[in-house]
Formats: sequence, structure tokens, C-alpha cells
Amino acid sequence: MVEQDKYDMRKKECTQLVGRRLASIFKIYSRLDAALARWLRGRGMPAIVVIWVVRVLKTLSAGVLLYVAFWVTLFFVGFFGLLAFLTFDDSDEGPVAEFQSEKLFPDHHSPTNSHDSKFD
Repeated sequence: MVEQDKYDMRKKECTQLVGRRLASIFKIYSRLDAALARWLRGRGMPAIVVIWVVRVLKTLSAGVLLYVAFWVTLFFVGFFGLLAFLTFDDSDEGPVAEFQSEKLFPDHHSPTNSHDSKFD
């Protein structure tokens, strides 16, 4: 029971660590986004245009992220698929199951089974 509790704590610590890292990355991204918006407003760009420029940049960055993730995933799936194809062994050198007809269907007329009571 104690061992299970330790495992659960480690699992929670790992997920908390991942959550904190993602939160810090999002915080850095938000700061850069706000700095870009302030810089554009400081150059005299209207607020509505700044909002649309930031939205377009966010959409483009999400699209690039999805595009790269798609091709990386396709590369890994293809690599592991090709690896599985090349290591697949389709040889018939394994043991062959034989049909033992004498054990399944004994001949009751044979000399070895002629005095067996189950055939009388």
C-alpha cells in the first residue's frame, strides 16, 4: 500500500512538473505577444489592426506547429513501419503441427487394440 502511494506521488509530481513547464512557456509567449502589441501601437498602428495582426500571427504559428507535428508524426510512423516490415520473418522453419491419427482414431482391428475392452 505504501509503495502504491509513493508511485502515485511520483506520478503527480511528474504531471505537476509538466504543467508548470507548460505554464511558464505560455507566460513567456504571452509576454512576447503583449510586447509585440505595445510595439505596434507605439509605431502608430490603430488598435483594431494590432489585434488582427496578433490574431493572424497566432493562427499562423498554430498552423506551422500543426504542419511540423504532422510531418514529424508521419516520419516516425513510416520509420517504425518500415522497421517492422524489414524485421518481419515469414519463414516456415518453425515447428509443424502434425496430425496424429493413430491417437485420435485408433484402429480397433489392429493387433495392439484387439484385446482392448473399449472396442468390444
